[in-house]
Amino acid sequence: RLSPDQFAEISRLVSQSSGINLTQDKLELVNSRLQKRIRANRLAHFGEYIDLVKSDRGRDEFDEMISALTTNVTSFHREPHHFDHFAQTCLPLLRRRLAAGEQVRIWSAGCSNGAEPYNLAGIILDNMPDAERADLRILATALDPKVIAAGRQGVYNQDFVGKLPQQYLAGWFDKTGDGY
Repeated sequence: RLSPDQFAEISRLVSQSSGINLTQDKLELVNSRLQKRIRANRLAHFGEYIDLVKSDRGRDEFDEMISALTTNVTSFHREPHHFDHFAQTCLPLLRRRLAAGEQVRIWSAGCSNGAEPYNLAGIILDNMPDAERADLRILATALDPKVIAAGRQGVYNQDFVGKLPQQYLAGWFDKTGDGY
């Protein structure tokens, strides 16, 4: 079991490296997710695990810990009303700014495997095909190195694209075996 002192130490490490604030109500979540990492490393208890992630030899495991503690729930059009709002409210402003030769920067924070920024890019390009020649950039960030690597690949299975309207699926993706 994860003791309150051990939880505090893990919380401090996670906060220092990622900015994630693990409040006391997350103790059980941290306990259950890191129990799997303790077993995977064949360790006896949380004290050994904390020693490992703090050591030089535990750098890879530190990344595994961050992966275990982040919630990577994402998909294309996961909350369609957000993308509808973007298209109706933000696109007219973007169009005016780009037409005036201004820079446009969009930050998609906590975007896991990249579905959200790719979704935004598709909506922008569907509505403003000339945007690819404009000074428009989308910055996508996430904490989990595994999901960042997956996002860079840009290959998604049916679970991730299933909520997309058919015209987007057909226009934005190429079918590749089991995915897009």
